[in-house]
Amino acid sequence: MRDRYLGRKNSVVASWMQLIATSPVDQKKNIGRYANELKQAVEARWAHYSETAPEPMPAGAVDVTLPGRVPALGHRHPLTVVRDRLEEIFTRMGFAVVEGPEAEDEWHCFDALNMPAEHPARDMQDTLYLATPITYSDTDRRTLLRTHTSSMQIRHMQAHQPPVRIVVPGRVYRRDDLDLTHSPAFGQIEGLAVGESRARRSI
Repeated sequence: MRDRYLGRKNSVVASWMQLIATSPVDQKKNIGRYANELKQAVEARWAHYSETAPEPMPAGAVDVTLPGRVPALGHRHPLTVVRDRLEEIFTRMGFAVVEGPEAEDEWHCFDALNMPAEHPARDMQDTLYLATPITYSDTDRRTLLRTHTSSMQIRHMQAHQPPVRIVVPGRVYRRDDLDLTHSPAFGQIEGLAVGESRARRSI
């Protein structure tokens, strides 16, 4: 800051000093006097500022009078990003997004999907049952953590007439040893389309 006004080159005072050499003879005296007065005034002002200015803060110091910094927000979970993207794609194609309970009864999870008790597909899925069943209707059916979101296909078709176009995203659970490539809980999305076929023929 000092060099801007009192520096030897390219400063405000120096520019006035340079005018003395190029000015007419009858004006040199006045210009020289104005330049000296300006220099003295600026030097006095700078001296006063230097005496009253606060000492610079040491390196690494924290000014507690400054307002607090807003913490940076985190990033959305990758699975949430993928799920939202898939829902966006399917909804543009006319599908509705449907969600359902993660604790499901045995009939909706298996029997209604043509997987009776002896079905081989139930060997790895017919496992994570609740000690006390959850009553969804007049019949008490065994309750388990759903192994797929297909159970919502049954629930939706029970309540709606075709045509049906839905996608069912959600968390599902299966018996599996937890390691880097396996998890007993994971995300799934299923699609269901039921309606009349509209075949096009070219003549």
